[in-house]
Amino acid sequence: MQYDTPVTAADLSSSLAANPSISDSTIAAISSLLNLDTASTTVAVASFDATTGVVTGPEGVTPEVVTISADVNTLARAAAPQINVDLKAVADASVFIIQSDAGVTATLATTAGADKIIVGGNGNDNITVTGDANVTVDGGDGNDVITTGGGNDTVIGGIGVNFITTGAGNDTIITGAGIANTIDAGTGFDTVAIGGARGDFTVAQSGSTLILNGDDQTTSVTHAEFLTFTDGQTLAIADNADDAAVLRLYEGLLGRDVDANGAEFFTTAHDNGVSAASLADVVVNSAEYKDVLVDNYLDSLYNNLLNTGTGADQAGQDFWSNAVANGQSLAQVTASIAASAEAQGTTITDTAFVNSLYESALGRAADTSGLDFWVDALSNGTSRTDIASGIITSGEAADHANVEFVNSLYANALGRDNDANDVGGKAFWLTALDNGVSQSQVAIDIVGSADAQAHITNVVVVPGSV
Repeated sequence: MQYDTPVTAADLSSSLAANPSISDSTIAAISSLLNLDTASTTVAVASFDATTGVVTGPEGVTPEVVTISADVNTLARAAAPQINVDLKAVADASVFIIQSDAGVTATLATTAGADKIIVGGNGNDNITVTGDANVTVDGGDGNDVITTGGGNDTVIGGIGVNFITTGAGNDTIITGAGIANTIDAGTGFDTVAIGGARGDFTVAQSGSTLILNGDDQTTSVTHAEFLTFTDGQTLAIADNADDAAVLRLYEGLLGRDVDANGAEFFTTAHDNGVSAASLADVVVNSAEYKDVLVDNYLDSLYNNLLNTGTGADQAGQDFWSNAVANGQSLAQVTASIAASAEAQGTTITDTAFVNSLYESALGRAADTSGLDFWVDALSNGTSRTDIASGIITSGEAADHANVEFVNSLYANALGRDNDANDVGGKAFWLTALDNGVSQSQVAIDIVGSADAQAHITNVVVVPGSV
C-alpha cells in the first residue's frame, strides 16, 4: 500500500473525469459525497498496487478514497482471471475505485448512515455489498455480477452481460449500454432505467419476469415496480389487476403516465387497504386535476370570447390559471379576461360575453330566452362576474361537466374521441352519475375495463413481480 498525501478537490475531479470507466452520474455522486465543489476541500486517497491480497490503509489514517489496481499479464489472467480483494481493513472509506483489466472479486460490509460508492474496472467483476448503507455501484465495462444489501442503492450495469441483485430499500438500477441485463430488484419500490427509447423494445412476460428485447439490448426484470426510458416514457409494473387500475387513473384522468412517486404512493396505499375509489377521489380532488379542468375551460373561453386559437396566448392563460389556483373564482377570472381584452382595445359586447359563457360552461350556443335574460340583467347593472357565476354554477353547467368528464375518460383511457359507437356507453355512465354514482367510481370502472387495459400501455400486470 502506498499512501498518497491528501489531494485537492480540483486534482481529484480531474482524475475522475479522465477515467473512462466512470460515468458522469457517478462522478457527480462522488463529487457530492466528498464535497469536491468546494475549492478548499482536500481528500485522503490511498492506492493499492497488487494483483491480489488484503487492502490496508496507512496506520492511523482513514482514507476517503481507495483506488485498487489489480492488473496482471495476459498469461496469468488466463490462468486465474479473477483477483480477490478484501476491503475489510478500509471499509470506512467512502469511495472505492477498481482500475483493472482483470476481473476483481470484492466484498464490502457496510453499516447504515455511511454512503458508499464503488466503481468497477474493465474486467468481469463480482462486487458484493452487505449491510444497510446507501450504495452506488458503477459496474464499468465487462460482464459483472453486482449484489447490494438493504440500503437505497443505485447500480449502473455498464457495458457487458450483467447480473444485478439488489436487496431491501428503494433502489435504482441503470442498464446503460449493457448487452444483456438480468435484474432482481428485491423488496422496496425499485426503478429500472432502461438504456433506450420505449419504442426500441418489445415487452414480454415469462412467469414473474418482465423481458424487454431490443436490437442491441435484452433486459430481464423481476421485483421492480417502475421502468423509465430515455425518451421520457415509463412503464409501471403491478402484480394484480386492481393495482393496475389504480395506476391507470393517471392516464385516464390526468392524461399522462403515472410518475414513480405517484406509483409508489398509490400502490402502497391500495395494498394497505385503501379502496380504489378512495384513491380515485385523491386524483379527482388533486390540484393537478383541477388545473386540467381550469385549463380546459380557459382554452374554450379564449376561443369563444377572444377568438384566439388554442395556445395562442399561453402566457396569458397561464396567468389566469395561476389566479384560479391562488383563490379567484372562474367567474372572477372570466370577467377579468373580458375587461383585460377591452383595455387592450377589443370590444366585447354583453351579447358576445354571454354567448361565450354558454359555449364554454354549458357546451352549447345560447338560446334566445336565456341570452335575453342575461343581457337584460347586465343592462340593469348586474356585474359580469355575477352573470358568469350564475351560468358557471348552474345545474346545466354541472351536467355539462359530467359530459366533459366522461368524454375525457373515453379519450384518455380508451383512446376514443367522439366515436358514434360510444353514444350508448357514454349515456350509461352519465345516467350513473345522475343517479349518485361518484365520478371516482366511474373513473375506476372505465380505466379497469378491457378496452382501457388495451389502450393504456404504460401500465402492465406481471403477477408475482413486485
